[in-house]
Amino acid sequence: MVGHFAMMIILLLMIALIAACYKIYKMKTLFNSYRLGIDISEIKRAKEIIENSEKRYKNILSVMPEGVILYGADHKKIALNENAYKMFNLDSETFYEKLNILEPNFPFVDTKGNPLALEDYPVAITLKTGESITGRVIGIISTGKTRWISLNTKLLEPCDSTEVPQVLVTMTDITKQKETEIKLRESNALLRTIIDSIPIGIIVINTDRKIVAVNRPCLELFRINEPRQNLIGQPAAKYYHPSYKYSEEEREKVKVILTNNMPVVDEVEMSNDRLIQRSYFPFYMDEELKGHLWVFEDITERKAMETGIIRAKEDAVKANKAKSAFLANMSHELRTPLNAILGFSQLLELQETLTEKQRTFVKEILKGGRHLLNLINEVLDLSRIESGKLKLSFENINIASVIDECINLVRPTADIKGITLTKERNECENDFVYADQMRLRQILLNLLDNGIKYNRENGEIIISCESKDDLLTIHVRDTGIGIPPEAQTEIFEPFYRLENPFVEGTGIGLPLVKQLTILMGGKLGVESQLGVGSDFWVSIPLVQTHETNHPVSLEKNEMLLPKNKEYNILYIEDRLWNQQVVAEILDNIKGMKLLTASSGSEGIRAAENQKTDLILLDLQLPDMNGVEVFERLKSNPQSTDIPVIALSANAMQEDIDRTLAKGFKDYITKPFDVLTFIKVIIKYLR
Repeated sequence: MVGHFAMMIILLLMIALIAACYKIYKMKTLFNSYRLGIDISEIKRAKEIIENSEKRYKNILSVMPEGVILYGADHKKIALNENAYKMFNLDSETFYEKLNILEPNFPFVDTKGNPLALEDYPVAITLKTGESITGRVIGIISTGKTRWISLNTKLLEPCDSTEVPQVLVTMTDITKQKETEIKLRESNALLRTIIDSIPIGIIVINTDRKIVAVNRPCLELFRINEPRQNLIGQPAAKYYHPSYKYSEEEREKVKVILTNNMPVVDEVEMSNDRLIQRSYFPFYMDEELKGHLWVFEDITERKAMETGIIRAKEDAVKANKAKSAFLANMSHELRTPLNAILGFSQLLELQETLTEKQRTFVKEILKGGRHLLNLINEVLDLSRIESGKLKLSFENINIASVIDECINLVRPTADIKGITLTKERNECENDFVYADQMRLRQILLNLLDNGIKYNRENGEIIISCESKDDLLTIHVRDTGIGIPPEAQTEIFEPFYRLENPFVEGTGIGLPLVKQLTILMGGKLGVESQLGVGSDFWVSIPLVQTHETNHPVSLEKNEMLLPKNKEYNILYIEDRLWNQQVVAEILDNIKGMKLLTASSGSEGIRAAENQKTDLILLDLQLPDMNGVEVFERLKSNPQSTDIPVIALSANAMQEDIDRTLAKGFKDYITKPFDVLTFIKVIIKYLR
C-alpha cells in the first residue's frame, strides 16, 4: 500500500513538472513574439531542459512494471509507458483509437468472474466522486483469457478552464498470483469437501483451545446445530464436553491430554449411549506447538460386531469342544462292542473246525465290523484335521514299497469282483518321497478302494507314477463308471456321494484324501469320462536321498517267548466280553497266563498280591479312571516297575498323547488287530 502511494506521488510530481516546463516554454514563446532581438540562447537552453526532463521521466516510466495511463473525462487517454498497452493486450494504434474504458460493454469482470457494472468501474467512480481507489482487483477479458490486475486511481484536477479532469491510473499484472489464489481456493474447497465427506469428526483448536476448523460429521456427532462459521474462535469445550456421558470426568481427561501434548487414542461414551473412539494429535511447525487435532469416530456398530464375533467364536469353540467330546464318546461307545465283535470273529476265523458256510458268515462279520471301524477312524481323522490336531510323522519313504503293500492289501477284494490290479514299472520305481508313511498308505488305499467299488465287473486298475518338478505323482486309473464333470469337484467335499445304490460309502474317504495330501504339501485331482473310467492322481514332494527308516518286520520267531518261562498278565477291565477276547487270544500262546480284575481297586490289590509281569489297563473303570489307577500302581513299591499298557476305545490322538506322557509303555486302541496286539505284549515281556 505504501509503495502504491509513493509511486502515485512520484507520478504526480513528474506530471506537475512537465506541465510547469510546458507553461514556461509557452510564456517565453509568447514573449518572443512581442520582443525582437532577444537572445535566442536562453530559449534553446530552456527547450533542452524540458526535453531532457521528458526523456528522463519517460525512461523512468518505461522501466516500471506497472502500466500507467492518463484517462480524461473526454475519453482521451495518454499511455505513459509501454506496459499500459500490454495490460489491455492492445497495440498503440488500437489503444488510442478504440479503447474507451467507460463503455458499458468493456470486458471488465469482478474477482468472481462476473461482468462489472459501469458504475463500478474504478475510473468511473473516481471521475464521479473524486475518490481515489487503491489495490482494486479486476479482470480484463481478452481473446478468451482473463488478465487480472491490481488497479489504483487518482483524480487530477484541471489547471484551467480549457482542460478536463483526468484520472491517473496505475495497473499491476497479478494474473499469476490470482491463478495461484484460485487454485488454492479450489484446493481448499476440495479439501473441505473431502474432510466433510469422510465419516469421522475432525476438530482443530489452537493453543488457546479455541476452534480453528471443524467438519460437518463432527457437528452431527456432537449434535451441534449452529452454523459452522459461528463456532470459529469459540472455546471447544463449550460444544463437545456436554455430549459426553461422564462430562466432568472426561473434562479432566482432556486437560491431562492437552497438558502432556502426546498422541492419545481412547474410547468415550456419549450421552446418547453411542461409543466414540477419540484420537488426539498435537501438531507442530518449526518445533513450535501450533495447535491440537481431535478425531472422533463412532464405533458403536463396530464394537457390537466385534462383541458378536467374539461371542460367535466362543460359541464355535464350545461347539467344537462339544463335537470333539461327542466324537470321542461315540468312538469309545462304538469301539467297545466292536472290540468283542472283531476279536471273537478273528478268533473264529482261526478255527479249523468251521464249515465253509460258517467261515463265510465270519468273513461277513469281519467285513462289516472293519467297515464300521474304518468309518469311525475316517470321521475322527477328518475331525482332527479340521481342528488342526492331526499330527504327521514325516520320513523318507520308498514309494514302490508303499504301492506294493497297498496293492497286496486290496487284492483279495479286487479278486472277488474279478478286477485286475496292474502296476506299471517306470522311472520312479526307486524314488523316495517325504511324507507320513501311515497317511500315505491311507491315501492310496482309499483311492484303490474307490477304484474297486466303482469299477465294472472284470475291470482293471492301473497304478503308475512319474517324477516332475520335485513332485512324484501317483496315478490310480480305473475302467469304472466315470464321474460327471459337474461332480468332479464336489466329490472332495465331506459326505458328498455319487448316486449309486449298489456301492457302499459315506462320502468321507475322498475329502480325507484331499486334506491329508494338502497337509503333506502335495496336490491331487481327477480326470474322468463317463462310461470310460477315472484317473485319480496325487503329487507328493520328492526327495533325492535314498536314506529311509525301514520298519522292522516281525518274523515268526519274534512271536515266540523264551521256553520254560511263564508270564502273568493282569488285565484290569470291567466288561466281561473284552476279558474273554483277551483270554482267548492269550490262551493260544504258550507261557502266558491271564489274570483279570473288574475294577481299579481290585486291580491294584491284584498287582500287590500276585506276581505280575505286565498290566493291561482299561482307562474307563466303574470306580476310578485308568490314569488314577496307573498313578497308584506307580506309587506302590510292589508294582512301580511293572510295565503298563493302556487298552482303550478312546482313539482321539490328543488323549493318546496325554496318556503316554503319563508314563504308560504303550497305547492299544480298541478294537485291535489280534496279531498286532500279540506283538505289542511280547515286546514288553522280553
